[in-house]
Amino acid sequence: HSNWDPPIALTLPLNAAPGIPPEGYSYEPVCVRLDETSTDLPKQEWTTDSMTWLLPTSYDATTVECFAATGGGSYAAIYIPVKLEATFTSTTGTTTRTYMTTETSTSIPAIPA
Repeated sequence: HSNWDPPIALTLPLNAAPGIPPEGYSYEPVCVRLDETSTDLPKQEWTTDSMTWLLPTSYDATTVECFAATGGGSYAAIYIPVKLEATFTSTTGTTTRTYMTTETSTSIPAIPA
């Protein structure tokens, strides 16, 4: 069955992350579905198509909440490497300075000639 509205909710078990991710990546849990549309067994593959999920609230989570818009087949929660975004921190400051100018004039008496 496909195009379920609303999608069906699944709570899938999540194994521990597979170790240290490659440099510049982190592991993120995702929900996948075995795409069984191909009758040729070697062409069947795991996909995130028609799947949504909520990221666990802790790194030691043992389940993932998944939502499937397409029914039938097998579902699993796995970790995939996700490239880390480059982050830049910029600080902008404003300085206010007040200058006060005082002008003083002194009268100098004229010297008689």
